[in-house]
Amino acid sequence: MISVVVPVYNEEPNLPLLMDRLESALRATGESYEIIYVDDGSRDNSLEVLKGFVGRPASGSSSSRGTTDSTRRSSRGSPSSGGTSS
Repeated sequence: MISVVVPVYNEEPNLPLLMDRLESALRATGESYEIIYVDDGSRDNSLEVLKGFVGRPASGSSSSRGTTDSTRRSSRGSPSSGGTSS
């Protein structure tokens, strides 16, 4: 199985094209695959776009099955201010 991990940060307009191109390239291998997107705290609607990919069946040959495995929002908080004030 081929696993592809894609970090995502504010990529809303690019995600559908990326998904289509990744699936096309992975289907061409003839291997089973998974695509794992990791949203790293995007401030746009990237996470909503990714949620739309969850469970999306791969098109094409039944011999190469693919799914979008998961979407996750990063647990990292915003950077601290370092204790300085103005």
